[in-house]
Amino acid sequence: MPFAIELRQRIEEALSPLLQGYRTCALVDFPNHPNVGDSAIWLGQETFLRASGLRVVYRCDFASYSMRRLAARLPQGLILLCGGGNFGDLWPQHQRFRETVVQDFPRHRIIQLPQSLCFTDSRNLQRARTILDQHPNLTLAWRDLQSLEISRKEFRAPSILCPDMALALGPLHRPTAPSARIVWLARTDLESKYDRFPILAHGVEQVDWLTDTPNRAVRLDHLYRCLLARYPNRLRFLWGAVAFNYQELARARLARGLRVLARGKVVITDRLHGHILSLLLGLPNVALDNSYGKMRAFHATWTTQSAITHWADSPEIALKKAVDLAEQD
Repeated sequence: MPFAIELRQRIEEALSPLLQGYRTCALVDFPNHPNVGDSAIWLGQETFLRASGLRVVYRCDFASYSMRRLAARLPQGLILLCGGGNFGDLWPQHQRFRETVVQDFPRHRIIQLPQSLCFTDSRNLQRARTILDQHPNLTLAWRDLQSLEISRKEFRAPSILCPDMALALGPLHRPTAPSARIVWLARTDLESKYDRFPILAHGVEQVDWLTDTPNRAVRLDHLYRCLLARYPNRLRFLWGAVAFNYQELARARLARGLRVLARGKVVITDRLHGHILSLLLGLPNVALDNSYGKMRAFHATWTTQSAITHWADSPEIALKKAVDLAEQD
C-alpha cells in the first residue's frame, strides 16, 4: 500500500469513530493567511468530512466568528476546530479563538482536529487548562506522540493520536517538471531554528511560501472585508460570501505551494507541510527541525518509514544529502 494512502487510512481510523451519529457540523478557524501548509490542512479536512458524509453548515475564521450565527446554524451537535500547528502561545490569536469557542459552546460536542502543542509560558498553559478542562464533551487530537504525551499530562479531555489532516488529500499530481536540482523551502518566521545556511551550490533555489499571488479569491476576500469594515451592520450578509470564498482561497494557496515544491528534483525543508506535500507528490525530501521540535516529533511518529524522506540534524548535512539524492538520477 502506498505510504501516503496508509497515513490517510490512519486518519479515518482515528476520527471516524468520533463522528458517528452526526450529519452536520461546524468547521471553524479557517487559516486566512498565505502559509500554504494551513490551506492544505483545511482542504484535507473538507475532503475528509465530505467522504465521511458530514455537511459543514458553518465556517469562519477568527475575525469573522459570530457566536450568534454559529448557534443559529448549529443549535446542537458537532463543532470542529481546525487542525495545524498553533495550539499554544506561539500564535496567540488562534489559541485565544479556540478557547473562546470552547467557552461559548459548553453543550456542543467539540473536537480539536490534529495539532502540535507548544506553550512557552506556564501562565498561558494554565489559562488554557482552566478553560478546556471545564468543557464536558471535548476531544483533543494530536499529530505527534510528543504533543499527545504532554496533552494527556496537562488536560482532562480525552486525547488521541492522528496524522496531519493534509494527508487526507491523498497522493497528488506534480503540476510542473523540475527546473532546479534542489528547492530549499526554509522558514522565515518565528519557528525558524537556523539563522544561517551553507553557501548554496548552483541549481539550489531557496524560498519560502508566505506571500499570496494576486488572484480572484484574494481580491474578493479583500473587497468583502473592506466593505464589512465600513458597513458592518448594513452588509453583514457578506459574511456568508466570505466563508463561501474559503475553498477557492485555500485551493489557490495550495496550488502555489505545489508549484514551488515541484520546481525541484529534491526538496529540503523545515516546514512540516513542505515535508508532507513532498510525500504526497512523491518528491524525495530532506527534513530539518523547526524551533521547538515539531518536525522531529512528526517525523519520528509517522514518516521514518518513508523511502523518500531523509532526516538531517543541520543545514549542512541537509544540503549534502539533497545533493546526493539529486545526483542519483
